[in-house]
Amino acid sequence: MKTKMKKVIFIGGTSYSGSTFFDMILANDPRGFSCGEVHALFNPYRPHHINPLCGCADNRCQVWSRALKNGKKNLYSTIFKLFPEVRFIVDSSKNVFWIKSQTKHLLRNGIECRNVLIWKSPLELACSFRKRNQIGWEKEWLVYHRLYFKAVESWKAIRYRDFTMNKEVLKNVCAYLAIPYFPGKENYWEKKHHTLFGNASAKIHLYKKDSVGYKREGETFGKILGRSHSNIEETHKSIYYKPVDDQSLEDSVTQKIRLNIHLSEIMKLLNYRDISDRSSDGHTVEISKLRMPLILFKMRAGKGLFIRWLKKYKYRIMRYLKTT
Repeated sequence: MKTKMKKVIFIGGTSYSGSTFFDMILANDPRGFSCGEVHALFNPYRPHHINPLCGCADNRCQVWSRALKNGKKNLYSTIFKLFPEVRFIVDSSKNVFWIKSQTKHLLRNGIECRNVLIWKSPLELACSFRKRNQIGWEKEWLVYHRLYFKAVESWKAIRYRDFTMNKEVLKNVCAYLAIPYFPGKENYWEKKHHTLFGNASAKIHLYKKDSVGYKREGETFGKILGRSHSNIEETHKSIYYKPVDDQSLEDSVTQKIRLNIHLSEIMKLLNYRDISDRSSDGHTVEISKLRMPLILFKMRAGKGLFIRWLKKYKYRIMRYLKTT
């Protein structure tokens, strides 16, 4: 399949949805470019977002310093200029307000936009949260999807489990996004990516084996998988899915689904919007009822802007101090 015009592909998804490696797989093409969670470069909210090391692990790389200098409105045009061979950019920032504002700007400049949402079931997400000793999966799952439904007009969904277990799904994803598919596209570690932030364990191949970063991420990855990190790179270089085997957690999640109809209704809609166009009863779900109400959407947008404004200037000072 040929890619005729330039486009930007936005990946949506909650935390731990698999968006980082999904991003790099889609961008694994001589004409593709992975941004990662690039919104944090312009709206830093953690210390490591200041003067970040490019995903290519080259200290001399100037891609993101140039992009930052040219501003977020010129982000994608800067990338296209720096890499003339690139025809499509993959952005897994996931932030719905970023996607909405950037899409509006891109369309004004004649650049095509495509949206795909990768998701885990409530049980799968709850398991990912538990492995990292985190709470709040239910709120994240509900709030994120309701915000996404409100902010993004045209989109398709793909379930993480299906993507990892069936190679045909990747073909369907590429067909929907109108980007080339080829055997071995899933081997994202074979390409030198400039991707930013996201799940560091998905990028462990970028570290040298004797580095502190490799050991740190290997140990973290090993804990999540429940095994030694000695052969972590071999495990990393695979598309895997680990079924949830925790009866108490399953019972807890099942109970929450019974008590909150939005959880099951969102799952129906996600299945109905699946890229593979499989049959489901999602057509019975009215998306208008699942979208975040406008007033709450605007309140969250305003709160987010205020918090980002405070952190932006805090981290701008930090960035200045690091460069002086």
